[in-house]
Amino acid sequence: MNILQLFGLTIIVLFVFFSVLVLMHTKKKTPGIQKAHKNYPLIHIFGQRAFHDDVFIVGNYEGIRDLYFALTEAMQGKEEVIPVYVNDGEGYNIYVKIDDRISLHEGHYAVPYSADYAAENREDAIFPWTQVAGADKAD
Repeated sequence: MNILQLFGLTIIVLFVFFSVLVLMHTKKKTPGIQKAHKNYPLIHIFGQRAFHDDVFIVGNYEGIRDLYFALTEAMQGKEEVIPVYVNDGEGYNIYVKIDDRISLHEGHYAVPYSADYAAENREDAIFPWTQVAGADKAD
């Protein structure tokens, strides 16, 4: 199994996992419980500082649910934008879209690393905010 197949399998497993979580949670809801869940959608995304670092996505029910539905819509070819918050109350948007130009070892897209020694430095790299309508340029 090559790295691209492994990546695809990982995405499918994560999609199924979140699907099951959402379905399990929505089946248990009653009208009284639904009122208690009227929270802001919170999602914290801890990205890669450098190569091989793990990524962590942590959120409340509303945030993960909205992310799940955005991923589902993206799988149908739609671009999705979901407004979410971090727990300090600051809001931001998550843009989700499929772009088949992203491929292994044929780097058109900028690498997402934040550490200085791993950050993107190619002049022709494509940054995601240039590819999604209405997205603000990252600072």
